[in-house]
Amino acid sequence: MKKLMTILAMFAMVGFVSCQKPADNSKKNDEQKEEQKPDDQKPDDQKPDDQKPDDNPPVELTIDGSFEDWAGLAKGTYSQTYGDEEATHPALTHCKVYATAEKIFVYVEWDVEQVSHDPGDPNDLDEWGDPKGKESVPFHCYINTDGDTATGGFSDQYADASIDVLLEGFIYPDGANVGSYAPGAFAWNGDPNGSGWAWAELGDVTCEGAGVDGKYELSISCADLKGLGFPVADVFSIGFDIQQNWDSVGVLPNAAPSEDNASGVVNSLSVTVQK
Repeated sequence: MKKLMTILAMFAMVGFVSCQKPADNSKKNDEQKEEQKPDDQKPDDQKPDDQKPDDNPPVELTIDGSFEDWAGLAKGTYSQTYGDEEATHPALTHCKVYATAEKIFVYVEWDVEQVSHDPGDPNDLDEWGDPKGKESVPFHCYINTDGDTATGGFSDQYADASIDVLLEGFIYPDGANVGSYAPGAFAWNGDPNGSGWAWAELGDVTCEGAGVDGKYELSISCADLKGLGFPVADVFSIGFDIQQNWDSVGVLPNAAPSEDNASGVVNSLSVTVQK
């Protein structure tokens, strides 16, 4: 009887073991799979979206007098203003500016009926080396390099009176033909936000210029401006002046005189550097 009970007990143990549910390792396996997901192993800085190039990277305009590349600039990457026919100095009619960390690019148009040029006798020069009694066409770029309205001056032509650097050169370098732009650079040395022709010579700035009668494009080296002690800020301002025998006939930006602004003088043109 004792032997029978022992055998029955052994069968009972086998049945108990065989009826037990196998250990559930699926959860553990799922957790291991979760830990091995590819996204968890990929650093954030390697995500495809982070590797996409800038949609509007800065461009290098070609100074060749053809102007087509200006039209190809992405919207919002250049600043522009238009001349007012009723302005005090209306001969400059249109300007555009596009700036990168390396160069400031400028495009201008002027009224050829208001701007004439005559090389004169190349041997009959005044004390400054210009033809006597003939018509020369100086062109000026006025730059508020630091973007600070508390520095610089020249309220004669710009209401913000914050010009730091003047570039002075000729669109007609030989007095007759449109050519490259090789200006001298001058620093404002008058009172802050002052008026008058108060400039101290700095040296030369590398520029290129090309165009036709009435239309012109040029570039200005930012490295040269920095080398002269006037680095260009991320947001700066600029203005332009074209002269006839050293008298201003065109200024941009400008406005028509009004009761509130009898002179038509406005702020220089604000420009953001493209990076």
